Amino acid sequence: MVELVEIYQGDGIDVIFYISPIDYQIGEHYFEEQFSEQVVQNIAVITATLQEKDVILLDLSFSLTSDFFDWIRYPNEHLNEHGRNFVAEQLLQELNHLQN
Repeated sequence: MVELVEIYQGDGIDVIFYISPIDYQIGEHYFEEQFSEQVVQNIAVITATLQEKDVILLDLSFSLTSDFFDWIRYPNEHLNEHGRNFVAEQLLQELNHLQN
């Protein structure tokens, strides 16, 4: 990630990273609070890594409930249409912010 930032910023390109929404509710169902605690720790590593790089980091990890994920038999991180639309809208807002 850091190398990508350095390459693109060197070319004058703004960089946006986003952390995809996860089905934290199903994770907590199987692993209780430990699931979310580990996710928070993982995000802290990413945030610390990018902190000095002047990039946008959009954290959507806990922004959607299980209703926004598309799984029938086994839990997975595939967003349904509503979930994908949410992510697209959030990214569009950030891109609009960059242009203003």
